[in-house]
Amino acid sequence: MLKIYICAQCGTIRIVSNNHNSYCVLCNTSMKLTSISYEDYIRLDLEQRDAFIKNYLDKRP
Repeated sequence: MLKIYICAQCGTIRIVSNNHNSYCVLCNTSMKLTSISYEDYIRLDLEQRDAFIKNYLDKRP
C-alpha cells in the first residue's frame, strides 16, 4: 500500500511504499504521514494538490 508523506517545513510530498520514516530531500527533516490515501491523492489535479499542501502548512503549529 502506498502512503503519502509531507514535509511540515516546505510541503514536499513523497509517496512511499513501505512503513518507514521518510525524510525530506530538501530540508532533511522527518516527514509526516498524511491522512489522504494514495488513491485520493492521485485523483487530485495540480491546483487541488497545491491547495492540499497549503492547507496542511497553514495548520501547522
